[in-house]
Amino acid sequence: MMRKFFCLVLLSSSLQAFEKRPWMGDFLQFEFVPSFTYRRYPSVNRAIHPTHYSSNDRFTNLDLKVALLPSCDLELDVEFADTRKQSLGAQSAGMQLRYRWWDDIPGGDAVTWTSGVNIRWVSTRSLQDVSCPYHYTWNFEVVNALGKEFMPSGNFFLRPYVFVGVGQAILGSPWIRGVAALEMSYKDRHTVQLF
Repeated sequence: MMRKFFCLVLLSSSLQAFEKRPWMGDFLQFEFVPSFTYRRYPSVNRAIHPTHYSSNDRFTNLDLKVALLPSCDLELDVEFADTRKQSLGAQSAGMQLRYRWWDDIPGGDAVTWTSGVNIRWVSTRSLQDVSCPYHYTWNFEVVNALGKEFMPSGNFFLRPYVFVGVGQAILGSPWIRGVAALEMSYKDRHTVQLF
């Protein structure tokens, strides 16, 4: 049971493409981040029509980020889905706006803390697909992230951080999601994340 729960948390976190780390990019620097997620499941618990439903799902995210002010960033995201129910089509589009309250890197604060809001539109066709992780056509979420950067040497750094999001769609129940992660980077080229 716990294994299924952790798999669900990891999958739902990977499908929400907005930035979870509290650190922001450089002022007025655009960052384009495409990503791809593959997911396969042999059946759906308590499926009715059909009773044995399996799928190989592919999700492509196109994400554009920019720091509009030194302590504020905007992120736009479009997600495409290729599942058993829908062939490569737009599943959702969203926008996230974040504000950085504290900054541990150049600011000298103890930690970096960001808060933000995001809004996501989901196509009605996608909502009829069991592969869609979203609750309804319009989804809203308030997010917070807290992290600290450690630099034991000039070429290596560690970044532990936590992320919490509380959301509500127009219909349905509210949700809470969270991520705790450790990011390790060598020469700012090779990065490993544990979450």
